[in-house]
Amino acid sequence: MKKVCGALLCGVLAFAVTAAEAQNPMRIRGTIASVDGNVLMVKTRAILT
Repeated sequence: MKKVCGALLCGVLAFAVTAAEAQNPMRIRGTIASVDGNVLMVKTRAILT
C-alpha cells in the first residue's frame, strides 16, 4: 500500500511540475478587440523604430 501511495504522489508531483512549466506568460501591448469565451483578440500597436 505504501508503494502505491508513493508512486501516486510522485506521479501527481511530476504532473504538477510539467503543468507549471508549460505556462509561459506573454506581454502584449494593444487594445482588446473582442472576447469569445477564453479567447481574447488583441489589436497590437504598431512598432515604431
